[in-house]
Amino acid sequence: MTYHSPFLKDGDVMAKKWTNRNLSGALHFVSGNIRDRRPVFKYDKYCRAFLEELQDLRTKGKCKIIAFVLMPEHFHFVANPKNGDIQTATGILKCFSAKRIVELAPVGAFLNGDENQVWQDNLIVSSIDSYVLH
Repeated sequence: MTYHSPFLKDGDVMAKKWTNRNLSGALHFVSGNIRDRRPVFKYDKYCRAFLEELQDLRTKGKCKIIAFVLMPEHFHFVANPKNGDIQTATGILKCFSAKRIVELAPVGAFLNGDENQVWQDNLIVSSIDSYVLH
């Protein structure tokens, strides 16, 4: 699918915007939401837990973190994952940060049925180069 814009010259198109593909050497924009958009990152202990896991991704060589922002109920970051494997990098972050957040929370705070669930089901992952004109 292509997108057209009034700012493009005739014949230019923009590439598809969102993708979860692994692309070696590409920068990826990642967004994630806390389930039910709960503002857990208003509290330092949850912020620290998430940021420590993000730091672990960087220091253990899983990916380079270019930029990030942590909002009360969601996050964004730009990363260059090792070997382009953004799915593994985001899976590790989602898993370990959720575990840490649940450990810090009151018992049952993140229960969804019989299991804890911190994150909404899907993270949004987009290759930065998908915004480049083709």
